[in-house]
Amino acid sequence: MLHKLALAFFFLIAVVFAPSSVLANGRETALTTRTQMETRLDPQMLQGLQAAIQALQGDGAIESLGHAFALKGKFEEATWLYARAVEANPQSAPALTSLGVMLSQGVMPGQGKPLSQQERQQIVDLQKEARGLDQSSPAIANNLGTSMAALGQMTADRAMIEEGAMLMLSAVQANPQNVLYYVRLAEALRAIGEESAAKKFLEAAYMLNSGHPSLRFARGPGGALEGLPFDPKLCEVNYGCEQKCPKSIIGQIDFVTCKIAESSAQSSCQAGEPFARFFDCAAKLPRFGILIPGLDPGLSIVTPWGSLDFVVQGDGTIDFKAKINVAQVGGVQGGLEARGSWDPNHGAIAVNVEEQVQVNLFSQSSEVIRVANQFDAGISVVEKFGENGARTDIEIGRGGILTD
Repeated sequence: MLHKLALAFFFLIAVVFAPSSVLANGRETALTTRTQMETRLDPQMLQGLQAAIQALQGDGAIESLGHAFALKGKFEEATWLYARAVEANPQSAPALTSLGVMLSQGVMPGQGKPLSQQERQQIVDLQKEARGLDQSSPAIANNLGTSMAALGQMTADRAMIEEGAMLMLSAVQANPQNVLYYVRLAEALRAIGEESAAKKFLEAAYMLNSGHPSLRFARGPGGALEGLPFDPKLCEVNYGCEQKCPKSIIGQIDFVTCKIAESSAQSSCQAGEPFARFFDCAAKLPRFGILIPGLDPGLSIVTPWGSLDFVVQGDGTIDFKAKINVAQVGGVQGGLEARGSWDPNHGAIAVNVEEQVQVNLFSQSSEVIRVANQFDAGISVVEKFGENGARTDIEIGRGGILTD
């Protein structure tokens, strides 16, 4: 396998640097595609698209409009726009590769109808042109590799599939967070019988995003990766509920929920269904009210001179929020607010301090509101000054409505 991939790599270099006359003429393909799409599009839609591109500046803007239609599943409209972008600038690698991707969706013969060998070759040629113009784009590398693998499977050309796999591998290496690249590479590897390698890339994709549409489609009925097994260890999901969930009444309720979610995630993983990788049962500092000892894993102290809230997390870390007020002058009150966390096990502490000016609203409307504002429990406008600059908030009971 390795020596064949090496040979494929050197052959690929020769193709990439081949004279432009060897490659397909993208402009001619775009013209043919646009002409055919115009016979299918609704006349009013076509008129609207033509008016839109007249108002747009440059092929990049036309291509962006094509992306918008493609994301909505309007493939014929997107294909027409990509073709126009290529006609406007045949040297636009993004437009060429986008047009190739649309054609690979079966737009020309009609969705649901298989592509012919000639049509697949045309797509490969478009992607080669795009690759020749931009050899740094992992998306173009993946698109070319995918189109070569598809043509190679149709023509039983193992060498072509291996060349495509090399390109897709380079895309994975350039952008290891893109699930689609892993899925396409796994499909190509399985097509040439490299199931063990395909399984590894499938598992990597599954760990990145088990709910990714391309992954679900490939694993679904009739998909290229249907039935490809996972390593059983992959589904040993551990949310760390015992360590993360605080020791309180609410914390123990969250603990039960965490364990149920953990079991559900394991079952979903074993069935090849999407599952959550994490469960957050950390205690939260109060946004508006106060913490009640026993019920919550912490305590709140509120006085006219300031307030203190702290919670103890399951791992012993203490998160806190403290505020010191100064006397009000004409309804305006200054103060300091500190937020942070302390890890007593390691002695680490992190604190963020902000100065603030607070204007308590409706203080003169009634005695009840005046007292509530004294304990910082009323409605106020707060201007805060910290490391990230100034920000304004509206607060009710020490909790921000606009920001926190």
